[in-house]
Amino acid sequence: MPIANERTGGAVSVTVPPMPPHMKLLMQQERVYVFSVNPKSFSRPQGSSGMFVVPAREEGKRYSKAVSYQGVAGIPAIIPETVTDAVEGRRVTQKWDFSTDGTIVARDICGLHYSPESRENMTRYGVFIAAGPIPSESELLAAEAARDSEYRRLVLEADNLYRVNGGMETINGRTSSNIGKQHVEALTSLKLSRDWATSTPTPVLLECPACGAPVKPGLAFCPNGDILDEARARVARPWLFAEEKRGPGRPPRVEALA
Repeated sequence: MPIANERTGGAVSVTVPPMPPHMKLLMQQERVYVFSVNPKSFSRPQGSSGMFVVPAREEGKRYSKAVSYQGVAGIPAIIPETVTDAVEGRRVTQKWDFSTDGTIVARDICGLHYSPESRENMTRYGVFIAAGPIPSESELLAAEAARDSEYRRLVLEADNLYRVNGGMETINGRTSSNIGKQHVEALTSLKLSRDWATSTPTPVLLECPACGAPVKPGLAFCPNGDILDEARARVARPWLFAEEKRGPGRPPRVEALA
């Protein structure tokens, strides 16, 4: 009979019994396979079952490697966990718990319990559960269609943002673009082109000290007419700075005291 494994953490001794052979065999033979057609990877925490990583689609291939569990491709149909069985002084005895259904974990990784519109529903990005260790053509086509639909949504979102001030927004004097990397990646994946995705960097806008309006650096005036650069303003509108000419015999203007 196999000898139980015993590990010691500080002054507490924890004993873990060997896993039943038939459960080991079940874990090897029955597995659930999750793949992705997205070029990005995703991390999906699953509580006590641990962190699962959905790999990125490999270069030159239509889909990623399968999500793995403890280094083995696929998620076991039953995910084993250890729970406390008994505590005697400083000795803790654990037992195996086989109540975690691997299919439910796979569905949670895909976010299938969320609505199709939710960002947590990973199927919109091309993550899917396959019927076996190699995805079928119909499964790949469905995943690619979902991914491309999300790409088109992102491109449309960027188009709408670009119509308003080129996608730029100023908050508390700091200007940034609402068009992000995800929009450009979606555009590139669809092999489309847009002005908002050009390599020309968008100028950083400043805040007018007088009225707070967003302005480009180097301007003489803000849109509301406030002077930003006096030297340039004198060149652009010299009449604003011309001294008032007073007629013969008229006394010089006396400025009122503040």
